[in-house]
Amino acid sequence: MATLLTQGTLLEARKIKKPLTKSYLFSLSVLFFVCAHFFQPNPGGSGLHLAFNAASWIPASIAIAIALFHTAKQGLIKYSTLTLVLLFAVSLLSLPLFYHDASPQLALGKFLGLWAGLLFFITLQQFTFSNKQKQWLLWCIIGSVLIEAVFGYIQYLFLKEGNSFGYNVIANRPYGIFQQPNVMASFLATGLAIASYFLARQPIKYRENVIALTLLYATILFTLPLIVVLASRTGWLATAFSLILLTPYMWKYCTKQRFFSWILALIIGFSGSFVLFNLSQDTLSKVSLISQKADLESPRRYTFPQALDMFLEKPITGYGYGNFEADYTLYTAKQHQISSSYKPGLPSMDHPHNEVLYWGVEGGIVAILGLLIAAGGVLLKIRKSKLDTQFALLALIAPIFIHSQLEYPFYHSMLHWFTFIILLFWIDQLSCKYKKYRISDISKITLRVSSLVLPIVTAFYMLSTLHTNWVLTKFETTRPMNPDILNQVTNPVIWEDRFNWDVLSAQLSIGIMNKKPELITPYITWSKELIKTKPRPAFYQNLIIAYQALGEEKRAEDIRREAIYLFPNNKFELVQLDEKLRQK
Repeated sequence: MATLLTQGTLLEARKIKKPLTKSYLFSLSVLFFVCAHFFQPNPGGSGLHLAFNAASWIPASIAIAIALFHTAKQGLIKYSTLTLVLLFAVSLLSLPLFYHDASPQLALGKFLGLWAGLLFFITLQQFTFSNKQKQWLLWCIIGSVLIEAVFGYIQYLFLKEGNSFGYNVIANRPYGIFQQPNVMASFLATGLAIASYFLARQPIKYRENVIALTLLYATILFTLPLIVVLASRTGWLATAFSLILLTPYMWKYCTKQRFFSWILALIIGFSGSFVLFNLSQDTLSKVSLISQKADLESPRRYTFPQALDMFLEKPITGYGYGNFEADYTLYTAKQHQISSSYKPGLPSMDHPHNEVLYWGVEGGIVAILGLLIAAGGVLLKIRKSKLDTQFALLALIAPIFIHSQLEYPFYHSMLHWFTFIILLFWIDQLSCKYKKYRISDISKITLRVSSLVLPIVTAFYMLSTLHTNWVLTKFETTRPMNPDILNQVTNPVIWEDRFNWDVLSAQLSIGIMNKKPELITPYITWSKELIKTKPRPAFYQNLIIAYQALGEEKRAEDIRREAIYLFPNNKFELVQLDEKLRQK
């Protein structure tokens, strides 16, 4: 009786805390199947300057918020050895933010994305997924790849000049939603690798599931022709490397019939590129482009050594986060003055097109160490698998990893970043043993509040970013120019430079036409400050003209000399204010 009185409450049936797994997966499905393919006219660029990235962060934030709430309900955090390795690596990468030369405000977006990616990886670990649900994560990637492939075929075959997507039908390189051929190519190559990998896994199940089998073969057949006609060296290299790595795995785990069916699908897919060439409006120009790419001519031949030179000059502290463009432009200009054989820097170069060099130049040896620790942790995790499986797992991440060493896909496409993290999670969960850490009541409250605030703040910011892009695009395409449109801007933060450019360039034009110095001076003040962090030819060109419009010829010539020093290949000698405007 005493036992019943003291422990009776423990005999009551406890309410099962229902996991939010389906809600979490649904949010990710919305990300990969809907928001990642959202298009809005824009002037180009990367990150949130591309509409699909801004749209994608909304469901991503909702998914993370659901995971935070789920973690608070469970009262514990699950983690693996790889989680700790990545946490330590990201902390090391963040350490140079506190160096004297760093410009944290310029690097804020990069680090928000970095820590958001780590948080996403951790949220994936908080759910007890079934095998089917874990595979659904990869199916989301495959489905997204197929959607982009369809988009690519529409661009390549059906869009006409002057289309509403702003697609260049003359160059005709079907870049999908990404607006950059190499980014499209690495995404298609990733889908091709995953589809091939899935063909070898659980072959009996897929033989019975005709729809799944059809989608996997369709992914191979539809992506290969586009990868070829995209004329992307990055895509070709990534695809070839992945297929070579996958071959031993396919041979061992596929039935002979399926293995040869896979080989046949690859052959048909590759042959399909020749059909696409014939369907193209300008077959000769496409063949010429392919041959040019095969010659391996690329600015990377000298920009990589230039970035390496910068790292070797400051290997300990680096040049400071956020300072790459300004320091690269100045460094290459100095070297070109010392030796004319040293190539001048590429204008508007804000990334050396190699992720390791980027972190090394800005953050020094500590940042490099952080990258090596992260890579080592992933490789050690892969090493726990059998040899042929190791190759297959490497094949999954190879396209995006190779791309990151030749360009900057993680900054250009949020979809690449989250795809890469899902693949890391897939690799980790194959062999990891989760540990559990019970959290305090205060942590539970914090997670619950964060789960409410995060998606609201993110959605508001991203929607206002999309609205501001729409307003600025409307202003830039309206003729005659109507400055009143700019009053509709709701979020100039992410568009600060573009917004100021539109406003002050418009004022500059009006000031020059009407000889009003009060409208010219604001552009000079703004651009003189901006070129300290973004020394770009267009800013210098307008600054020269602005000084000439004020009659300050000496200052105009000083700016011209500086521009010629930084960008010797640009014809700044020809930049002059129209004589008619001088005499008006």
